[in-house]
Amino acid sequence: MQTIITQRKYSQEETFVAKTWHDGPVKTASIDEIPTLPQSGWMPVGSVEFCRAAMIHQGIHTPEPVDYPNCLQSFMPEKAALYHWGQAQEIMVNKTGQRWHVKPWQTKLEEDLWVFDTRVWLMPWHDFVAEHRVYVCAGELLGLGRYDDGEDDPVWNLEAINQMIQIYQDSGFAPAGYGLDIGVSAIDGKTYLVEINDGWALGFYKGTCSPWNYLKLLQARWVEMAGILAVIK
Repeated sequence: MQTIITQRKYSQEETFVAKTWHDGPVKTASIDEIPTLPQSGWMPVGSVEFCRAAMIHQGIHTPEPVDYPNCLQSFMPEKAALYHWGQAQEIMVNKTGQRWHVKPWQTKLEEDLWVFDTRVWLMPWHDFVAEHRVYVCAGELLGLGRYDDGEDDPVWNLEAINQMIQIYQDSGFAPAGYGLDIGVSAIDGKTYLVEINDGWALGFYKGTCSPWNYLKLLQARWVEMAGILAVIK
């Protein structure tokens, strides 16, 4: 069984799950200690920065972000468009009164690092009454966990969710494990795609996905990256 190394002083739920539910070795390290670790044979569980450092150390390319797949744009309340940050600012200034959602193309790139040429996703803001993460491994829906702070409990459309999963799977671009974030609209009550989160650094929210299935998802994605995207040395 593959060793899991969790990030020291990282208190998110996924770290606890790894230490409690993994049936193999579990160790702990800081980001600074990653260079002292073996260059293969272990999987990180922690922050995006921790997992990215583990990829670099193990010679694994960081996959391109999968936030808004073209094949699933029809399931979004508004289409996401990719711009340079300078272009996005001009668009937002010219359309006064419109609220916007802006997200960097590069995963977790802090806003103070954005420059004119930084690629960002831009779309009109949409209000949701509830948002859930759908955990998916090899095209199988493993369960859902709510990640917003709302108190409403609307009914989400399971048929629409399954359609998203199937279309994404059929596209050939779906990772082995990922989070399909969905929201129930505050405007028309429909279930929409919010975004996709790759399974190499995926938060765990309590709900109907078991801790064991969550770990299965993480491991499937890590094995896929290490086996297919690994740099040949």
